[in-house]
Amino acid sequence: MFQDFRYALRSFAGSPALVAAAVVCLALGIGANATIFGVVDTLLFRAPPRIEDPGRVVRLYVRRNLPPFGLATSSTTGYPLYTSIRDAAHAFNGLAAFTYPQRASLGRGAEAKRVDLVLASASFFPLLGVRPAVGRFFTPDEDRPGGSAIVVLSFGFWRSAFGGDSAVIGRQLQLGRGSYTVIGVAPNRFTGVDLQNVDVWAPIAAATPELMGPDYMNSGSYYLQIIGRLGSGGAATAAHQATLVLRSDDSYSGRDSNAVVLLGPVQQARGPEMSQHAKVSIWLAAVAVIVLLVACANVANLLLARSLQRQREVAIRLALGAGWWRLARQVLIESLVLAIAGGIAALFVTLWIGPLIRAFLLQDTPAFMEPLDARVIAFTAAVAVLTGILSGAVPAWYLARRDLTPALKAGAGEGRYQRSRLRSALLVAQVALTVVLIVGAGLFTRSLRNVEGQDFGFDPAHTLLVTIDLRAAGYSPTQINALHLAALTRLEALPGVEAAAATAAHPLGWAFASAVSVPGRDSIPRLSSGGPYYQQRTCVHVRRPRGLGRDRERNDGPAPLARRKCDRQVLRAGGRREHLR
Repeated sequence: MFQDFRYALRSFAGSPALVAAAVVCLALGIGANATIFGVVDTLLFRAPPRIEDPGRVVRLYVRRNLPPFGLATSSTTGYPLYTSIRDAAHAFNGLAAFTYPQRASLGRGAEAKRVDLVLASASFFPLLGVRPAVGRFFTPDEDRPGGSAIVVLSFGFWRSAFGGDSAVIGRQLQLGRGSYTVIGVAPNRFTGVDLQNVDVWAPIAAATPELMGPDYMNSGSYYLQIIGRLGSGGAATAAHQATLVLRSDDSYSGRDSNAVVLLGPVQQARGPEMSQHAKVSIWLAAVAVIVLLVACANVANLLLARSLQRQREVAIRLALGAGWWRLARQVLIESLVLAIAGGIAALFVTLWIGPLIRAFLLQDTPAFMEPLDARVIAFTAAVAVLTGILSGAVPAWYLARRDLTPALKAGAGEGRYQRSRLRSALLVAQVALTVVLIVGAGLFTRSLRNVEGQDFGFDPAHTLLVTIDLRAAGYSPTQINALHLAALTRLEALPGVEAAAATAAHPLGWAFASAVSVPGRDSIPRLSSGGPYYQQRTCVHVRRPRGLGRDRERNDGPAPLARRKCDRQVLRAGGRREHLR
């Protein structure tokens, strides 16, 4: 095999064009697969960092029938259901609740900055087996209504905002409307069970009434995620106990006697609520496999053409006593040499396009998720070897079954082009796969163009949306209304502003769905689009001439507001009247 390896290097030295073409094809094919594997591995298979025994940690989902919306599965629930399951479902070794990262205001005045805040129960950190890097985590006695105003900082935020100073423990931070004491720092790379940036953790029961409002602690509010660590009873027993608790609470079961609690992996993308990013990454993985098949067919065709040109050499080796396996092994060694070179080049392709793909699919993933790590490198090596075997198997099989004695008798010269049905078949396969990729790319481009050309009834390219979370800054509802209306008056007077309006909702914003009933009627007509939907948001719309920069949106937060002009502006902007009925 060492002689075959040396011979392959010597023969490739005389064919630099073939080597360059093969290496480039394999680098693109293997590099695309390695890049997408890094994304899929992050979303679906890799456990979040710093979690102890992640295979025993599960997410809780509620599946129920909600007329008129039908069967729905969601991991978002409320605080009362969490406490009920925590107290009754003893098949779990522990249960914890947390919120998705939400924007909060840290500091006041010109020094204020936006941070990502997660509200978590006191059992959150112990359940995941996490130990603080500095200080401590909050206790159950502190995680209660009226508990201490305390926070835990993430390691990255501690390093960037406070320079990694251990003296930050005990320091007072102005978070929202209140002052909170720093009691600890989470370990490096820890972001909870979701790969999202987190700056600050605060206890749910103590901080929710002030940071989000007292109504969020009631059964009508859905804002929490629940995770549990399975005990010795297993997943089936734990899910059954949680289901019994769910069905005993009409506010969460929706009066559905068939409502159930489902348990999913800690990676949310593998559960019933697969994100759009995960779905797109799976489609991209399929596309990357097709690209790799095209590359394999291309390299196999190049090696096959090379083998056909070397028929006289092969015939002489056969006449000297070489076996078919020795000849086939030589071709496989040559293919593996090309694949290894392509795999090395693919690592550079991954370093180049990996950050672009992650910026598109994993926008909120922390910076420590590198495009190249041990798992990606191992995957690249495995794909390179597999690609080498696949690319070399076709010409090796061709040599093993072909009778080359006539070529030796006829004295056929080297380098003549010869027709081959196998080469034609490979070429047809390449073209077919390439057409599939081109059609897919065309449809994708057409979809993007359709989205860009969507008629929303207003011009989004020259409309600014500005939202300010004044409630988190300590303003009362009356002050919030007065400040918004004063800002609106000043905006209308700015040069270059065609029109401005204040509104409690805006097109394309977040909306909530609600069931509607009429007393005395069994049913009412249903909207084809579902709903009805309603929005709770305060913002200011500014219409400005062309050429004044891009649209921006800043800190959002619900607050009451009323003004007739706002209604007229929304009606003009909404376009289709039936959306507002």
